Amino acid sequence: MKSQSQDVYGEPRVFKFPGMSVRVYQPILTDEERARRMKRIEAAAAAVLIEQEQRRRKRANEESKNERPAQSGF
Repeated sequence: MKSQSQDVYGEPRVFKFPGMSVRVYQPILTDEERARRMKRIEAAAAAVLIEQEQRRRKRANEESKNERPAQSGF
């Protein structure tokens, strides 16, 4: 699968670790493109946090239901 990106990359930053070297290529972006990408990142991060909070609340709700004593029908 080929990337759709037409980014231009600067010189790579090289990080050396025992047994490996890692090259990190950072795209050269216009201010407008950087802002557009950051907006998408922020929206994705918000969606993750919202989903996480919904799951936490659902789990807490289920746990509180399981902790309540059964009520008799009398």
